[in-house]
Amino acid sequence: MICQNNKNLRGKGHTPQRGIAQSARRLTAFLLSVFAAAALLLTSCSTNIKPQTPPKEDLRPVGNVSGREVYFDELRYVAVNCREELSAKYGEDIWDDPAKAEEHRAELEEMVTRGLASSYYAVLKLADDYYLGGADAMLSEKAIVDAVAEEVNQTAEECGGKRQYLKTLEENGLTDRLFRFYLSIEEMATELTYILKTDLGVIPSSVSELEEYMHSDKFIRTNHIYIKGLEEDRLELAKELREQLLKSDTPDLELILLKGKYDSDFSITTTHGTYFARYSSDYGDDYEKAAFALEVGGISDIVKGNAGYFVIMRLPVEDDWLNYNFEDFGNAIIGSEFNSMVEEYKSTLVFEFNELGKETDLVTLK
Repeated sequence: MICQNNKNLRGKGHTPQRGIAQSARRLTAFLLSVFAAAALLLTSCSTNIKPQTPPKEDLRPVGNVSGREVYFDELRYVAVNCREELSAKYGEDIWDDPAKAEEHRAELEEMVTRGLASSYYAVLKLADDYYLGGADAMLSEKAIVDAVAEEVNQTAEECGGKRQYLKTLEENGLTDRLFRFYLSIEEMATELTYILKTDLGVIPSSVSELEEYMHSDKFIRTNHIYIKGLEEDRLELAKELREQLLKSDTPDLELILLKGKYDSDFSITTTHGTYFARYSSDYGDDYEKAAFALEVGGISDIVKGNAGYFVIMRLPVEDDWLNYNFEDFGNAIIGSEFNSMVEEYKSTLVFEFNELGKETDLVTLK
């Protein structure tokens, strides 16, 4: 849902986006997984959730990103998620022990500061630069509000109703206001992609442009072996399989044989592997970085994922497969180019705390 909106809001066709904010992707996946069990119990439900009036405390500015105010509810949400990320890295008890919490305070503050200068604000800045006003170039405010309301109602219906929707948001430091804010920028991102592609020609979209892109180093094909689990024996197995590939005279064929015996990734069901441009891989930033560093035929070092280890091989693209999947790959390229622009803008953003933000204890903020 979030970052993968595919509504035809202008009646001209929109390109699905591949994640302008990682935290929001995690949020939506989490919400839907939590809500799934409750949704199965429903026989029928028609949910209509009006925007909730947030407490005044949540609307206190805590700083700004490029002149745009950031409110207390967003600071809380980002801080909660950053604490969870550090807990997964250093141990679940680090925030319960005052001494350990103090050890990680500086790292938490740095993470929160970077997290608040997010891709969402990069999209807003991008819109500032490329939307020159006039005519119907951008969606109306009402169209965005209506689209967001539809998304919220759909999420709440899938979760089992308003009460469970609001409860889960609250448990995760999120508010209805902030959720709608993120969704509204997703709607803007979809529309802005259309403008950059069709109205302004900034993003390549013609058949000839996409064909050239697919045969450039910006678009690559990989296959991999994925060993699930982060235990030491899992890492050792990944290393052994990598050595087998390096020693093989036909590593591409060896990889297929090893996948059949050891691989834990069942999303790739053909020998074609996976094709992707930057900021469009399904396997994370580290996978993407390692893959783009390879020459064709190259084999990566061990790449650690969230729940296991990858051994990646870069393969030559196949013209027949490119032609067969031209529309899907073309959409992925358009989304990748948009996300590249967002990442470039994001790199220029800085979050600056105001006095209230500086006084807020991120370690205990709930």
